[in-house]
Amino acid sequence: MRIDNGAVNQLQLDVYGEVMNALHLARVGGLQGDDTVWSIQRAMLNHLDTVWQEADEGIWETRGGRQQFTFSKVMAWVG
Repeated sequence: MRIDNGAVNQLQLDVYGEVMNALHLARVGGLQGDDTVWSIQRAMLNHLDTVWQEADEGIWETRGGRQQFTFSKVMAWVG
């Protein structure tokens, strides 16, 4: 464990797809959707649309700078 985790300042594009997929599966499983959640999802997708092509730190939280990670791009696509 690190003190002052550097991930707080990192761009991790995979998270957007993971959140969207979790919300989708929750709805498939019977969770009721509402307008507030949908507005948050739309805002996340709008932001993702502007940043998905950027390099990121990926799920591995690299210390060597941003790169174009395949997993990040796939998860952005999932979003």
